[in-house]
Parts: sequence; C-alpha cells; structure tokens
Amino acid sequence: MNTYRTTKFYKNVLASGLGLTLVEWLMNLIFGNFLPLKNYAWILLSCLLVAIVLASYIIQLNTKNWQRAFVIAFIVSFTIGSFNILIESLIFHITTVTETLTTLFQGSIRFGFLCFLLTYLFQDELKKPVSPTYKSRSILGWSWRIMLSAFVYIVVYLIAGMILQASLPALGEFYKGKLPSMSLLFNTQILRGLIFTGIGLLFMKTCRGEVYKKAALLGLIFSILGGIAPLIPINEFMPLDLRIGHGFEVGISNFIYGFVVGMIINQPAINTMDTVKS
Repeated sequence: MNTYRTTKFYKNVLASGLGLTLVEWLMNLIFGNFLPLKNYAWILLSCLLVAIVLASYIIQLNTKNWQRAFVIAFIVSFTIGSFNILIESLIFHITTVTETLTTLFQGSIRFGFLCFLLTYLFQDELKKPVSPTYKSRSILGWSWRIMLSAFVYIVVYLIAGMILQASLPALGEFYKGKLPSMSLLFNTQILRGLIFTGIGLLFMKTCRGEVYKKAALLGLIFSILGGIAPLIPINEFMPLDLRIGHGFEVGISNFIYGFVVGMIINQPAINTMDTVKS
C-alpha cells in the first residue's frame, strides 16, 4: 500500500471500530446489560482487532460489487466470530439456550453493521473481478481434503486443550460439571471442523493474492474472530485468568489451523488470481 492508501485504511478501520463499539453500547443498553465505562476500552480494542482483519480481507475480495462483498464478509465473520463459538459454549453449558440465541442475534447485528460499514467505506478498493481457471480436482480429491481439514481441527483442538489444562489448573475447576459426554464433544468438534473448513473454502475461493498470504490471513481470521477478540472484553461467563489463557491457546491454535486448512484446500488457478501480488 502507498502512504495515502495506508492512511485511508487505518482511518476506515478506526471509524469502523468506534462505530462497532457504539453498537455494542446500544445493544447493552437495550438488553439491560449496563457495563462500567472502563469496560468499553476493552470492547474498543476487540472491535478494532476485528475491523482490521476483516478490512484486510475485504480489500482482497475478488469482486467489484460492494453488496456482494458485504454478503461474503458477513458469512465469514458471523460464522467464525459468533455461530461456531456459541456451538461450543452451549454444549459446555457456559451459556443457556436462551443466552445462546440472544447472543447469536446480537452477533448478527454486530457483524452485519461492521461488514456493511467496511464494505461501503472500502468500495473504491474493490478490484475488477477475474475469473480464474482452476486446476481440475475430482470429487475424491475434494472429499479427502475436506475430511482431513476436519480431522486436523480435532488434533489441534485436543493438543491445545491438553496444553492449556496442564498450564492452567483452574480450568478444571471452571469446567467442573460442565463437560459434555465424549461422544457429544467429539461430534461437536467434527461439526465445528467442517464449518471452519467450509468457511476456509469460501475464503480461499474469494480472496486474491498468493496462497501463503491468503492462508496466513485465513489463520488470522480464525484466530482473532474465533478466539482472541471475543475473550478480550470483560464478561460474566469467564474469569480474567481463564480468558487470558484461552486467548493464548485459541489464538495460536486457530491461527495454525487456519493456515494449514488454507494450504490443504487451496485449489491453484492456472491464470492470474492466485498469482496477483497482494
């Protein structure tokens, strides 16, 4: 990016982060969740992180139509930053069904507003789409990649969980009486792995740039939207020390997983799209 574009990028990100923080304040007001003013400093930090990683994706989207860019960005951000998180929150009894549905509704407003604002602000950055010709890949070729990506999530999830449990004994006390059955836990993580993979496929198909850069950005989206950003604000569901521990664990593991998924499911293009310099 040149200096002008860089300045514009961060101005738009700042405006979007502040706007999202205002939306958070309004939703808390409407739902009767009155937070101390100091809490909004952490909410602002979380909003800015989400805005910067989403903006980085939006300006690389393979579309000139900002409405289409909005739909794609919303699907990616809402699924990773709200839906896929709350699936696990529900089965671990951290949130009730009512709390989960309420938070999903809030998430749809949150990400709907942010994606609309970002795609509108960055509509001049959207580039004329290209129609790449991809190297042929059979149904079998897609199937084993999708299943491998879901399996890798289980492996990464278990390893990260064991490391966190060993380094943070308080975690066991927090989850005492909340753990689901092993079959439910396994099936849920398979489902979440498939959801991550589906979003990864959508991302890699719609994002311009070199494959390593795209995979790294996918890892950042999984890491920040699906782990770090939701754990920054103070909340009643999880104490500070566990949020910090989870933040490191999920932030690192989700980034690694996102990068690996991007490399596994990437379908190389014969012509320009995957070779455009970011």
